[in-house]
Amino acid sequence: MALPDRCPLCSAGRESQSVVTRHVYGDASASRAFFHCAACDVRYQFPGLTPDEEARFYAAEFEGFMASRSGESGGWLKTEQHLVANEPTRMRRMKYLAPYLEASVDILEVGCSSGFMLYPLADAGHRCTGIEPSLQFLLTRLGESSEVLRDQRYDLSNHMIWARDGRPGGMGRFTPELGADVEASYKQSLIRSGKCDTLVGIIRKDGGA
Repeated sequence: MALPDRCPLCSAGRESQSVVTRHVYGDASASRAFFHCAACDVRYQFPGLTPDEEARFYAAEFEGFMASRSGESGGWLKTEQHLVANEPTRMRRMKYLAPYLEASVDILEVGCSSGFMLYPLADAGHRCTGIEPSLQFLLTRLGESSEVLRDQRYDLSNHMIWARDGRPGGMGRFTPELGADVEASYKQSLIRSGKCDTLVGIIRKDGGA
């Protein structure tokens, strides 16, 4: 297994890099692993895809993979369907943003997918930008007062499928057996521990948000 000489995001040296897991879904060669950079707290795959591998993946596999992962109701192959399918997720996140949206503000979404979160905010008059690098890395370099709010999307059923099968899928699969209260308690535990899957960053400029 190859080892990175430095972090691809902040360029910290090898001494700051450690293996998170050697299991990379879909990598039959076992030549890749996921690493953690202690300097900027980013998790990344190394080695990354070559330009040719990335082009082949997106051309031949990505859309089909995501469609099978999200199912017919996920709307992955059509933007409008994806926006509708993620409306519950948008509403869940809005409870964190609503207190800061009394006037037109600048909104940055890290990991914006189809933009289902940003389109309604832009229509409401907010200035929206969507990008894909680390949230935490960006906030620490802005030099502004900031706060990171936590939430959890994926449930215990989903994580049980990951543990059993080593692949994504399974949202709500075991909820009838586990009970909605157990699922909710599991999500709250992840939020409290900081191991959750959704972060909302609030950046305050000149005392405002």
